[in-house]
Amino acid sequence: MHFSQDLGWCCTRHLSQGWTSAAMGCNEPIYPNFIAASLFPANDLWLRDSSSTVWGSLLRQGNCITRRFVFDSSAIAKLKAQATSSGVKCPTRAEVVSAFLWKSTLAASAELHGFQRPSLLTHLVNLRKRMEPSLSENSLGNLLWMAAARYTAGSKPELNNLVSEVREAISRIDAEFVKQIKGEEGNSVMSQSLKAISEMGSGDGVDYFGFSSWCNFGYYGTDFGWGKPVWVSSIGLTGSVFMNLIILADTRLGDGIEAWVTLDEQDMGVLEGNPDLLKLALLDPSPLLIDDSVQHCHIIDLLEQIKALVHRHPDKLTEETIKTGNKGYRAEITVATYCRSRRASDERSKFRILLSFGQHGRELITSELALRILSILSEEQFLPNANPTSLNSTLDKLVIKVVPLENLNGRKLVEGGDLCERRNGRGVDLNRNWSVDWGKKEKDYDPYEENPGTAPFSEPETQIMRKLALSFDPHIWVNVHSGMEALFMPYDHRNTTPDGSPSARMKSLLSELNQVHCHKRCMIGSGGGSVGYLAHGTATDYMYDIVKVPVAFTFEIYGDPTASSKDCFKMFNPVDLTTFNRVLNDWSAAFFTIFKLGPLQLTDIGSKASTSSLDKWVSIDEYLDGYLMERRNRYGKKMEVLDIGMQEIRTYFRLFLLSSVLLLFMFCSRISKSKSSRP
Repeated sequence: MHFSQDLGWCCTRHLSQGWTSAAMGCNEPIYPNFIAASLFPANDLWLRDSSSTVWGSLLRQGNCITRRFVFDSSAIAKLKAQATSSGVKCPTRAEVVSAFLWKSTLAASAELHGFQRPSLLTHLVNLRKRMEPSLSENSLGNLLWMAAARYTAGSKPELNNLVSEVREAISRIDAEFVKQIKGEEGNSVMSQSLKAISEMGSGDGVDYFGFSSWCNFGYYGTDFGWGKPVWVSSIGLTGSVFMNLIILADTRLGDGIEAWVTLDEQDMGVLEGNPDLLKLALLDPSPLLIDDSVQHCHIIDLLEQIKALVHRHPDKLTEETIKTGNKGYRAEITVATYCRSRRASDERSKFRILLSFGQHGRELITSELALRILSILSEEQFLPNANPTSLNSTLDKLVIKVVPLENLNGRKLVEGGDLCERRNGRGVDLNRNWSVDWGKKEKDYDPYEENPGTAPFSEPETQIMRKLALSFDPHIWVNVHSGMEALFMPYDHRNTTPDGSPSARMKSLLSELNQVHCHKRCMIGSGGGSVGYLAHGTATDYMYDIVKVPVAFTFEIYGDPTASSKDCFKMFNPVDLTTFNRVLNDWSAAFFTIFKLGPLQLTDIGSKASTSSLDKWVSIDEYLDGYLMERRNRYGKKMEVLDIGMQEIRTYFRLFLLSSVLLLFMFCSRISKSKSSRP
């Protein structure tokens, strides 16, 4: 949920709760109160002149940038303890974080300019509770005033002194002050106050920082009928004219503070490197914090952890990053390979398994499972009740390729706050972009959910995955999703399963998994026949029909049926530690059962290698899209493949085919005429 600054100032806690009550059909909705206009009558001329005077002195020119600094409860406790030990009594969260950020920005300014400059801090103060009698929180309007504190450069800025300055400045906005600025006579008092603030900040070499606190506004309790927000944020500022602005807001747990800091790029560059600040605050962390115990990995952390695993276990794991793009859109996919021998010949002689996770951006739990499986394969984590000797004997016969995050660009959108996004970075559903029955739309087709793209394999991500599948030629394919608990086999585009022994083998294996690991909770059958709708252009149908993978599955590893359809994070990802651990434990064990039973059920492994090559012919479009790409191995070296214009090649090939057909037609016509002209 995003709020602009103006909305944050005028929408107080009770007003947002009233909005929620109305949306939820409450019999006693809370209505806004518009009394502010009569208490503080506006004077357009005065407002124009005062605003010009104040903001003209506090605005600055340059290139601004916004960053998030998140202080958790332990960091705030340390700041409070530091301030209290120096004589400040019972400092608040907002006071200590404001003072600490003020101190940090002063240090950044001193480093940039070579000396300590004076500074002005303003803090917006809510007037409702400072009036006598106090106004209801339902009173609508910007009932705020600026408290101003000044730091002079004669002394070293210490936290306790700055906390005292902030507290004293805010305390001056009291009932007596509010009384003076009421009514028509109040305009002159407000004008004098704004003029004093302007003079404080307009001196040469004075650094200004404006603060606004949204703490205790209760935005995380807002529910418009589709669930409470996972993350409430401000809107980052851009532009060449701006104000040094710091907005404080609650974290989701309510005991921390998230600070949105807007500064000039140079100032921010120094601030980001402040070691004292980084000891207490996280810089731009993922907003997907669940609670104090559970945190889904940020994409950078996830890929770094996998890279570190590979580095620690080069005898078992390798990694490569495959990149490609088209029409200005770039994509990359990391592939981790498990194989106990590094000889190239081993990959073709062993049983091959290909696993894909994170095809839809919002399904974060799937990539967590990929990391868990790789950790167990590297023997840094272990399966409970597993026999190590038997497990190692099984794994010796396998080559396992793991794609931990197929949809990197979509995941970035989710971590940016769009928690319902399942598509890739340009709005295409990667599990509708494959060629089997591509583009067909059912009556309930939703383009936001199921956009198949402009053509089969129009997306770089599916091009990479297709090439990987065709070159690796797996015996087992599993595409891992979340949203429910299910074990699906082909087909997705029709409500039937394949005929014959392959289908029987898949059903037998799925029944075993459901019994042992899914505790009979999972739905089993074809994707199209089990979920109540058909899906066209899916990866699993392509793997089974085109790549001829003998065992092709789609697993749905988690879903919360109680979650609102709009609460995407809760619907697709566990939000408590117990469930989080259960999902990872149960499903990692399920995959190792596949590793054990899969080869036993496919005794005719050799038959896959002897499949007619005609079955795997691909079109010229597929060949060019899938094979002309840039690859980077785990050592960072680039292997450049032919960099040619694929669109031009397609065009020339099609013209060649067309001209060949026309020539053949002309030749046949000529023969026909020749025969008909004979006597």
